Amino acid sequence: MNRFLTVCVVLLAIAASACNDSHTQYQRRIAEYASRLQTDPQDADAHFQLGIAYLSMGNWKAGASHLKDTIRLNKNHTQALRDLGWALYQMGDLAAAEKWLRQSYRLNAKDPKTVANLGAVLIARERYSAAVAVLDNSVPGGDPAHFQIHNNLAIAYRHLGEKTKAANQLRIASRLAPNVARVHSNLGALYEALNMDEDAFQKYNLALRLDPEEPIAHYNLGAYYARRGNKLLALGHMHEAQRLNPSDATIRIGLGRAFADLRKYDKALEHYEASLRYRPGNADTYLEMAELYHLNQQAEKAVESYELAISLDPDRPQAYYKLALLYDQLEVGKSALLYMAVAEKEYLQQDKRKEADTSRQNLRVFARKYQYGDRALKRLLKRHDLNRNPVNARG
Repeated sequence: MNRFLTVCVVLLAIAASACNDSHTQYQRRIAEYASRLQTDPQDADAHFQLGIAYLSMGNWKAGASHLKDTIRLNKNHTQALRDLGWALYQMGDLAAAEKWLRQSYRLNAKDPKTVANLGAVLIARERYSAAVAVLDNSVPGGDPAHFQIHNNLAIAYRHLGEKTKAANQLRIASRLAPNVARVHSNLGALYEALNMDEDAFQKYNLALRLDPEEPIAHYNLGAYYARRGNKLLALGHMHEAQRLNPSDATIRIGLGRAFADLRKYDKALEHYEASLRYRPGNADTYLEMAELYHLNQQAEKAVESYELAISLDPDRPQAYYKLALLYDQLEVGKSALLYMAVAEKEYLQQDKRKEADTSRQNLRVFARKYQYGDRALKRLLKRHDLNRNPVNARG
């Protein structure tokens, strides 16, 4: 199984979540501002304070509802716009999160929380150049309170393949915030990408000394151990990451990979299935699950997972290719032929000549095996019109 370094976006929390109020104090604040709203339902500040209190307790839905009421009463409330965007990010509605954060950014482009969070949302939407444009335009001159901007700019650069720029930004972030564990964990992940393994290991351990309960540091150190064949240490850190953040899809997948390395495929698949509760509709997850189902002798489940991956992202020639091989193993000749033909076409469109040639050779082998002559094969491919609708290639 392939593994991927996780560099986690630091999404700067709303101001209220940075304070040390206890759960009981938040409940008192909720009661106080709810009482104010009973007296005056149009009290914008009461809605805002109530929204902040709910968000600080992790109740994103209730918090977002009150922040929307704040904006309805005061459309230029920059903090409400910003924190509503942050809440919607937590709820997984990235498009809406960007919409509200952009409104806040237009009103106050110098607010570091708005800048960092808008950059984080753009990164989550895989719009890395746009994230750089927002973040790089707002990098302040050495203000320790703004380390999140440098951190998120580093992540955007990393996704654009500019690893040296990314490492430089994270070094700045670590100087500005030397005691923030996640920044050091992120820098460790970048050092690994730069083949600086010993430096990476030191950064992961520094992150965990600073904060033994930083889940991404445990995840990254677990992935580090897994890549080096230390399966039990990898599993231990992945378990700890999941304990600390049970609803993180990436951590769940990492734990699944650790179990897969131990050939505990049932357990691995449990964690992959759990990841889909928190990040549904992810083509990469379904592709990895398909491979695991195949290894676990669950051919029908493997076929279903490959087809789900293709339906979510049709531009995946390797999915068509592997599905064709699987159908061949199941002796479903027509589907094997059709999917291998689609794989060849998709590889050619992506200018992957070697893979396209391999697919073409397999297509010839399948044609002989299932007794399709040249004319019969052409009729089959023409009848299914692969150029128009390759997803429905199954016979």
